[in-house]
Amino acid sequence: RTINDEQVAEVDISSSYLSIFISLMEESLPDKDDLYAVPGIDREIVKAYITAYFGKGAPLTRWSHRAVSEFKSNGIFVKTLTVKKVGTRIFEYLPVLSNFKKSGITWADLMFIESQGIIKTIETLRDDFNIPALSMHDGLIVPVSGAELAEQALKRVFSKMKINCRVKIFTQRQVTLE
Repeated sequence: RTINDEQVAEVDISSSYLSIFISLMEESLPDKDDLYAVPGIDREIVKAYITAYFGKGAPLTRWSHRAVSEFKSNGIFVKTLTVKKVGTRIFEYLPVLSNFKKSGITWADLMFIESQGIIKTIETLRDDFNIPALSMHDGLIVPVSGAELAEQALKRVFSKMKINCRVKIFTQRQVTLE
């Protein structure tokens, strides 16, 4: 993929909704590179649980058929790892999540905040640096030459919103290989 005949990079907010929620709760992000890395549980299971938890607004009581199917297609089996065990481990690892329901924050709030940060970053890149950017759900696609400025702008915009986030840059080569 290219923009203006230049290879592109993806500038991605790591664990976007989770980072936003933790920031809204006025807590610091855990000192871990990957917030979904709960010891003993596959990352994809943790991510699926937290995503569904934010969507439902309450702890999960069972895995959806779709989730189980996706896990199996990725070589992940959850037969002995019940949704209750997963939830317990995640809440031990990230106790701030237990405040989600009483916080009054919803998945829509998380999505709105993320989209506002992305839009403001695109405007900043356009207006201040003449860098074209395309949005993706939790990040931007920019020419490789503008990736570091996009990373800085994204962090700055979210910081002004009082949202802490970690940002990663993936080049086309890395994206294709993953």
